[in-house]
Amino acid sequence: MLALLLSGCKTSKSDTSTIERAAQHYISNIGTTTYNSDKTYLLVVEERSAENELIKFVVLTVSSQKIVLEKQFRPGHVKWFDNTTIELLDIPGMIEENKNSQDYIRYIPIISQPNE
Repeated sequence: MLALLLSGCKTSKSDTSTIERAAQHYISNIGTTTYNSDKTYLLVVEERSAENELIKFVVLTVSSQKIVLEKQFRPGHVKWFDNTTIELLDIPGMIEENKNSQDYIRYIPIISQPNE
């Protein structure tokens, strides 16, 4: 039984490394990877190398390992809002008068391509 559990873990680790290898085709300097709640998509964010540099991120389908969303953002954050929506905080260099950082949050729905 222990062997069965260990082999199950090995398969999972192999699947993870496969999708992460696919992600490296799009982002060579991976900072973070986060699955959505049902693990059908993987959010991959580039590691920040400079404070004000644009940061690239992609969302891949786990089953096909293809990109369904690719964008860049300025200092802020990108994270899962729900199972199929990304929350993106993209703060410009100068925040407009009468606005705060919350005014720069966008919600981006993940739309898969047919048959993915």
